[in-house]
Amino acid sequence: MAKYNVKVIENLSRVVEIEADSYEKAQEIAEKQYRNCDIILDYNDMNGTTYAPYPSQNISNNFSITLDFNKKSKQLFINDKGNIVTRCGCKTKEDLKSFINSYIEENILYDKVKSSGKFQMKCNKEREEK
Repeated sequence: MAKYNVKVIENLSRVVEIEADSYEKAQEIAEKQYRNCDIILDYNDMNGTTYAPYPSQNISNNFSITLDFNKKSKQLFINDKGNIVTRCGCKTKEDLKSFINSYIEENILYDKVKSSGKFQMKCNKEREEK
């Protein structure tokens, strides 16, 4: 049996309402409040957990993609070597990030995850002696 490093990633977030003259100023105030521990995220703010190999896998092949966005129809097209591979309705920045990340996960090839070493099972007596 082999050992593998698995990165466990928790996503915490909360929407806070800030009074300000602009979004940029509101973000600056929120960042200051967070740094000063006026905003503390905890388990109630959990949005999910993901898992990934560590260190990150290397890309194994060359690839070429083109992104085309039509503002009027709110459609994003991903072209691979001149062929439309897929398209998606994208209205927000989050839609865009999610769609591109999904495409990358499904279509880009990566090197196989490497083992970090041999797994060795030790009996309780051996563990107690260390």
